Amino acid sequence: MNDLKRILIVVLGLTTLCIFALGIKGHMDSDGYKNQVNYTTAIQSTKPDDFNYIVDSQQGRVLTSGTFTTKDSKQAKFDEMNKGYTYVNRVKEHYTMHTRTVCSGSGKSESCHTETYYTWDEVSSDDAYADVVSFMGRNYRTTLFNYSHYAGNTDCSAFSAPGESGFFRGSKGCVDGDIYLDSDDRYVYRTVPTTFTATFLATTYGGLKPFQENTITLQNKSIAKVLNDVGRYQLIGFWVLVVLLVILISAGIFVAYSWVMADGEFSLTR
Repeated sequence: MNDLKRILIVVLGLTTLCIFALGIKGHMDSDGYKNQVNYTTAIQSTKPDDFNYIVDSQQGRVLTSGTFTTKDSKQAKFDEMNKGYTYVNRVKEHYTMHTRTVCSGSGKSESCHTETYYTWDEVSSDDAYADVVSFMGRNYRTTLFNYSHYAGNTDCSAFSAPGESGFFRGSKGCVDGDIYLDSDDRYVYRTVPTTFTATFLATTYGGLKPFQENTITLQNKSIAKVLNDVGRYQLIGFWVLVVLLVILISAGIFVAYSWVMADGEFSLTR
């Protein structure tokens, strides 16, 4: 085999390795990979003294878990509520009449008629936040955090006395889990309790702040569960693959050089 054919075989092999390398680069540029890196390389802390030192010294990204609490005088609630929460979402719904056309049969035998039906439709939505929440012994603005993983539908019996319901009088007050203003209007509630445990990723540059988001998202998981969900082990496996690929490329270059120059001469014709 002449040196030209050897070179072509080597180039083909190295091209294949380069294609794998480009695939790796594409993965490293993906949002999923960057998210994995952000979580797995963040400083982890679950102790108040350590966490507060990280914040004060502005050490960068921190992944932490702890208990949030809201003081009685600072809790969120609406006028009709006798109990406070960290966060309350109140949706006003109206019992609305709708019509639809229903058809049966086909061709000349098809017949249609109009049906009337009612649904509870959202009219407006209001949010109430506690003034501050306490975390790791310090107070933070409640609006600094996103509580979407904690806000759950709440029965009005948890914060209001029973209302009245009757066929002729209609419903008013706390009835069947919701606050009725009258028979056609009601409030539905989603709340976050005054004490709960959460895990979150944030940055500490300039104080505790959201990292690449408008608010700090609180997750109802342990740190170990969060890391597992973002793919910590997949990330480790990815870098093992990268190292192996680098070794293969280096070995390929060495073998290519040794093969082409095996007899100490280089020729494209013999």
